[in-house]
Amino acid sequence: MFTEKKDWELNGIKVQPGTELTIKNKGRMKFRAFVTNDETDKCWVDCFDKDSKFNSFAVTQIKRVHRKNKMVRRY
Repeated sequence: MFTEKKDWELNGIKVQPGTELTIKNKGRMKFRAFVTNDETDKCWVDCFDKDSKFNSFAVTQIKRVHRKNKMVRRY
């Protein structure tokens, strides 16, 4: 049985569907879900690449989480 999480946190950074991740030796991918196999306790990340091809990667292969800069008004 698999458990799928749409919202996930990696090193204090919230990762939601559509957030870009850099995967080692693969480039940028868009996050879809964090999946856990309940029987074996293995975890991986489901992603889509720029051509909308579906891929799964081990969490250890994530190199970077790209965050969009948010404008902050300072008065």
